[in-house]
Amino acid sequence: MSDLNARSMISDDSEDDYQRLADGFIISNKGGVQWEDVVELDEPKEILKERVVLPLRFPQLFKGARSCHMGILMYGHPGSGKTYITSAVFSNISEVTYFKFSVYDLFSRWVKHGDRLLGHVFKMASEKRPSVISIDDVEVLCLTSDVEDTQRQKSKGELIKILMGRVDGVQVILNTSRPWLLDRVLLRHITHRAHITLPTETGRVRIIQNQLTSIQNTLSVDDIKALGGKTERSTPSDLVVLVRHAMFEPLRQMMASTHFKKTGEDGKYTPCHGDDPYAMEMTFMDIPETELLTPSVTMADFVTVLEKYKPTIDEQEVKQMTEFAQRYL
Repeated sequence: MSDLNARSMISDDSEDDYQRLADGFIISNKGGVQWEDVVELDEPKEILKERVVLPLRFPQLFKGARSCHMGILMYGHPGSGKTYITSAVFSNISEVTYFKFSVYDLFSRWVKHGDRLLGHVFKMASEKRPSVISIDDVEVLCLTSDVEDTQRQKSKGELIKILMGRVDGVQVILNTSRPWLLDRVLLRHITHRAHITLPTETGRVRIIQNQLTSIQNTLSVDDIKALGGKTERSTPSDLVVLVRHAMFEPLRQMMASTHFKKTGEDGKYTPCHGDDPYAMEMTFMDIPETELLTPSVTMADFVTVLEKYKPTIDEQEVKQMTEFAQRYL
């Protein structure tokens, strides 16, 4: 969620309050993600290039019958890379205002009327063109089983009104990890859909390779291929966490070590067994900061982590996502 705090609290339900909240959704640090940084996902990348980048950079090409509807639905499991691939858009547009928030922000305790806040976001996006509005958890607008039902319906109606319009220089990206909860009323007004799929085995290998680039390690090409095969049903986010846990494994071993020895190369200390002829009984806290050898991550570290590793997506969720894709994509 966006950071809506006491400073943003609506006190008198004024237009200025909603303006201030909408302004808080603008993301200034857009990152430096390039298209080639996004592993696989060729079709979603093409959809974003065609339906977001091109119309924002060359609006004169999209007039009359070629004018673009604003709504693009990106759906995929949590951690599959919906936000990451959206970030690549901004590396291809020199000047763009990026609004990012969750539907939950429309129903926070700081907001009295989510539909009015949504309207203000769109108004600001129109004033600050070219603009992209990225809305997470859009399926929440279609839930009907709680006391906020009226507000949800009003906000969904406001979003549909926005999607029905065509404003040069404004694009709306809707993100969901539970697309099967979207109702037909909303789906009917979303003309383009992009499935952010789980990485294939080849994709998982590439993601792990990318994560290991800046980490001192001893893994071979075959080791990394083996990891790709052992991480089925993993999201990119899962794989980042896997590498991070493996990266900390040698540090845990170092912290538990009671003996160290000096290496022959630069005289720095590294953990060793107590029966090593060069072993010195000490802990890592006894070693000066500049004299401790940075340990490498090994395949054995990954094997240890994999014993407890489980992907965050279960088979039922994969089935639901696949069924939606087959029905609506």
